[in-house]
Amino acid sequence: MKTLITALLLAPAIATADCSLLFGGWSYHADRSKEYNETHDMLGIQCNGISAMKFTNSYHREAYGVGYDYVWRSFGRVDVGAYAALWTGYEEAVTPIGGLRARVNVGRFAVVGTTAGAVSTLHLEYRF
Repeated sequence: MKTLITALLLAPAIATADCSLLFGGWSYHADRSKEYNETHDMLGIQCNGISAMKFTNSYHREAYGVGYDYVWRSFGRVDVGAYAALWTGYEEAVTPIGGLRARVNVGRFAVVGTTAGAVSTLHLEYRF
């Protein structure tokens, strides 16, 4: 019942928010000495730049993350900016993550690439 009440209270805010479904998740690790997972089965949601997701991390563990996607500048269909997040499932209980990000928008869909130096990721988005 609490979930239903919370959803009803948040519905107007979500309806007016800029929201996207996040899915996929692929990575490339510069360190090729380990057998990292590079297919992450990520599923999440992002509203007004704030995201929450569930995925299989590079160590083959179930992980969760919350983050913020900052768009610095748009060039037609391409947005560039930065991403900062807190993820679970790594050596520390919560790991801070940050990187540079580019998004290519095609209608309601987008392909998003993020690089954090030693690892680069790619995921898909569908804007509601």
